[in-house]
Amino acid sequence: MAKLTFTRLLGIQLLVLTAAIVMGWYDDHPSKHFGEGRVVTYFSALQLLVIAWICQKIFKVRNGLWSGPVLRAPHLLWLLIAAGFVFLALDESLQIHEGLDKWFHRVTGLEETPFTDRLDDVLVLSYGVIGLGILLLYRRELLRFQAMLPLLLAGFALMVLMVGVDMLTNRKEFIQRIAAADTDPELLASWFAVVEDAIKVFAEGCLLLGFRNAGLIAADLGAAEPSVERPAPAGDLAAVAPARRTTDGGTSYPR
Repeated sequence: MAKLTFTRLLGIQLLVLTAAIVMGWYDDHPSKHFGEGRVVTYFSALQLLVIAWICQKIFKVRNGLWSGPVLRAPHLLWLLIAAGFVFLALDESLQIHEGLDKWFHRVTGLEETPFTDRLDDVLVLSYGVIGLGILLLYRRELLRFQAMLPLLLAGFALMVLMVGVDMLTNRKEFIQRIAAADTDPELLASWFAVVEDAIKVFAEGCLLLGFRNAGLIAADLGAAEPSVERPAPAGDLAAVAPARRTTDGGTSYPR
């Protein structure tokens, strides 16, 4: 896990994205390999599954240092995150959220409007809101892993940007309005789809590296073999003090 650096992950992402664009470009359809059942979708799902794997490893390490009931454990956060990312990987592979608006119109019999056509975007945003709510609920545990927070925020920001691009380009009217006279609107829409999915891949990369940092801190906590934790009294600030790397490569823990 420590070998997964920013440079290496970015290189892998750029390689996958470039290969997908080149293969689609030969068919005059740049986003051809970015859709359902295509290589970029599966690569995205793989990144999400790696995050889930890291989080369940963190849960196992933290659970080994806990003597109270698991349901009261602050590190239950990591199990919830792992389950959430498994669901997101399934959603990415099966395109669950993208079929929501079609299902809604078929069941209700309503005519498609610019608002109802964006129900899938609303669902994606709701995923983020639920995730933020869980992080706030378990903020004591999260504060132990402050090294992951900047990357986590960057990942959320990119996800919001991705949803914004999707909402803007979801309707053909917008594409036709901004397309130049000699530009094929379908080709322009295809390029916007590439941009949207590229932002998504980079956002997942930020999250992956952030959780990688959390995994390294958790490994240090486990290796130090501190005394078994017990549920901290409410308002105990020492319980949320983060572990920090020392200058000699060790780890400093709150007393």
